[in-house]
Amino acid sequence: MIDLDLCSETLAIIANLNGISRDQLDREESVEGENFLWKNNYKISLQKNVTTNISYLISAFKLANDAIDNGDKLTAMMGLALAHSEAKRLENIFAGIQEDSLRMLKIDGRFNWPPIPEKYEIPEKYNFQGRR
Repeated sequence: MIDLDLCSETLAIIANLNGISRDQLDREESVEGENFLWKNNYKISLQKNVTTNISYLISAFKLANDAIDNGDKLTAMMGLALAHSEAKRLENIFAGIQEDSLRMLKIDGRFNWPPIPEKYEIPEKYNFQGRR
């Protein structure tokens, strides 16, 4: 099983290591005169949120499919519209992860990262299996 909560938990840990509490992640804050709102919702389970939205997405496509089987173009169209809405919700969830990660990497000066050396490779001891 894929543990999506690891994403939000890791972002919260990284924030905490840089002096930003979980409470701060859940509200708008002013940094250097700019107002920022963290995009990810750190109060709820990312796993549950994504799973619920995928379930609704599948239900919407099932509705459209059943309506097509019954020659009901209007309900098929509504199923497609609902699927579009659920897909957008999923897109926004992952966009939030992307935006919060970018903020931690480049935008928010409270995060101090070492420079990446030329030709850096992730050490083998981490057994990283993702794209590089």
